[in-house]
Amino acid sequence: ALYGRDRVVKPYRIDDATAATIQSKLCIGGEEYLSHVDMVKNVALMSVKRLLVLSGDGEELILLRFKDIRKVEVMPQDDEGFVITIFLHEVKPDGSDIEKVECEEERTANLLCEKLTEAIRNTS
Repeated sequence: ALYGRDRVVKPYRIDDATAATIQSKLCIGGEEYLSHVDMVKNVALMSVKRLLVLSGDGEELILLRFKDIRKVEVMPQDDEGFVITIFLHEVKPDGSDIEKVECEEERTANLLCEKLTEAIRNTS
């Protein structure tokens, strides 16, 4: 299968094929598929230009362009689980300059953080 802006060849994976098919039917459908991370309750879909986080019901939770993201960090939550904090270059209309994505497992949170960091680096 071909992935990303450079159309890199990677081994075929059914989960990537499914994510790419879902992406093609959504607001980022015209963009090349890059990657995804299944976070149990939510899923993050990444095109070569944007991040889309969907709830388990398919509701759009976050839609961001990679060029609008300054950095990404993983932090443990007080109760349980982890939060991926996405720091933005500009303040949103609500006065905040961050977006947060909750994740149950540290491994999954770190994986999303790594993929986002790589996508941001490749966009700039």
